[in-house]
Amino acid sequence: MKTKVTFIIVLIFFTGNTIFSQLKVYSTGNIGIDATSPASRFCIGSNGNTYAKAYLYNSSTASDQRTLQVYKAKPNGGWCYGTVSSVEYGETSGLLVGTLSSAYRGSTAYSSGQAFGVYGQSGNATSGYNYAVYGQLIGSNNGAAIFATVPGKGGINVGGMYAGYFRGNVKIENDLWVNSVIETSDINLKKDIRNLESGNLLKLMQLTAIKYKLKTPVELNLFDKSVADTSTVLMSETELNDPLYTQDHIGLSAQDIQKVFPEVVKEDSRGFLGVDYISLIPILIEAIKEQQLKIETLEKKIASLSAIKSK
Repeated sequence: MKTKVTFIIVLIFFTGNTIFSQLKVYSTGNIGIDATSPASRFCIGSNGNTYAKAYLYNSSTASDQRTLQVYKAKPNGGWCYGTVSSVEYGETSGLLVGTLSSAYRGSTAYSSGQAFGVYGQSGNATSGYNYAVYGQLIGSNNGAAIFATVPGKGGINVGGMYAGYFRGNVKIENDLWVNSVIETSDINLKKDIRNLESGNLLKLMQLTAIKYKLKTPVELNLFDKSVADTSTVLMSETELNDPLYTQDHIGLSAQDIQKVFPEVVKEDSRGFLGVDYISLIPILIEAIKEQQLKIETLEKKIASLSAIKSK
């Protein structure tokens, strides 16, 4: 009896024109919905390809469309996953990718829209334990939990175990809080080594410390209103009242520094100048040495004059 019921259910599922008229099982054993000759084992909206077991395609160009949406009911506790993706891997060589996500619009550079390769959201769990994107390096070999690179640079042997490794410039709009900053300075990594030119004290005397406030992105016209999909609310009151823009800062003018120490001044993609303040430290050291030499020379002259007077 059980066999007969199962056969009837299967027969209705695959042949019932009024129930699943678009679902077909082809002679290859592949299953397709709105597909004429599926190459993947299971296809929806397209024929897929031979290297994908399941292939889903959404031809709609309307906004807020999804190709696949997965929703997990509220868990009672413990770990709970909406989607799990993994690759079985043995001892053979090759490239292993657990999940590939792309929002690349092609080789043509457009002036509309926004693209997010990975968009992570989280919130309202235990305070302090909400991570929009979480990366963890496991195993005993070197690597990075999060690795980021820019065009023209690819993968590299990072030579250690890092939470993050970046190949390219990194820009942070607000404060960067760290326990220490270490700048690469090993002599074995340097070439064309020369002593710093003299006259650093006089050059430093040309610089003036200033107190200032930073302009907001709105004041700098960094929001392009002509670009489609750009938020109509450019900056909220909360952003405008950010201490980054309301409090005083103390520093130097990059333009002034560029006149005497152009090596420590950098220009970003928008043409704004920045200063490598750490590189000013060795300049200060040389200036102190120059000043100390002058002090010692004066002390010798004073001692010599005192000796003449005492005779």
